Formats: sequence, C-alpha cells, structure tokens
Amino acid sequence: SVASELMFTGRFIMGERAVSTKLASEMFPNQEAMEAAAQKLAAEMLEGEVNGLRLTKECIQLSVDAPSFENAVAMEDRQQILMGIAGDWKSRIAKFSAAAKKSKL
Repeated sequence: SVASELMFTGRFIMGERAVSTKLASEMFPNQEAMEAAAQKLAAEMLEGEVNGLRLTKECIQLSVDAPSFENAVAMEDRQQILMGIAGDWKSRIAKFSAAAKKSKL
C-alpha cells in the first residue's frame, strides 16, 4: 500500500498524490483556503448530534487498537445502542433522513 511504502522508505508525499491515493481528502492552494475549509468542516461536524460525534471519535480511536474486526464491530454496535437509547432518537432519525434525501443517498 502507499502508506506502507511511505513508512518503509521515509519518502514524502505531495498533495496531488496524497489526494489521488486517498491519503488526503482535499488539497488547497494556500494556508488561508485550508483554514477556511477546516472551519467549514468543523462547523458541519457540529451541526450533527454532538454525542454521535463524540462516540464516533471514540470508536475510531478504540478501533485502532481493537484485537479483532469482531471487537471493532462490537464497539460500533455499542455506540449505536447508546445513541438509540439516549435522548430524542426520533428527531435524530428524521434529521438524518432529511439530510439523506437532500444528498440523494
């Protein structure tokens, strides 16, 4: 993989190759454009359910050290159950459905 190649060789990767190999999601012409995009992304993340964001971040971090795929899936199942029993889950489902329709999922 590209990640393995970079780790084994110590080579640097430039923006265009990082984007084309999916190691980066976007490339920006300058620092200001990058900071503006980061602010927009952070704002978009905060528009969603804050607990969902927190649990997703936690799950990603814990999955890195998960002893197996099954353990990682079990963690995700746990997060889904916690979100399902916490607070007003019906409004979260409605909000997600509306966003899915808007983006034509």
